[in-house]
Amino acid sequence: MAVTFEEVSAEISPPPPPEAPAPAAAATDSAALAEQIEQTLRVRAERETRLCDR
Repeated sequence: MAVTFEEVSAEISPPPPPEAPAPAAAATDSAALAEQIEQTLRVRAERETRLCDR
């Protein structure tokens, strides 16, 4: 059985540069990250206290 290829042409262009996030969005992300870190540390400290009380 013969294999036949059709000629295909396409133009490849680089992806558009990513847009820089707005400073307000970065501040919100920083605040959310800080809150998540604080909550994780608080839970870890509570867990450690419970484990040491046994």
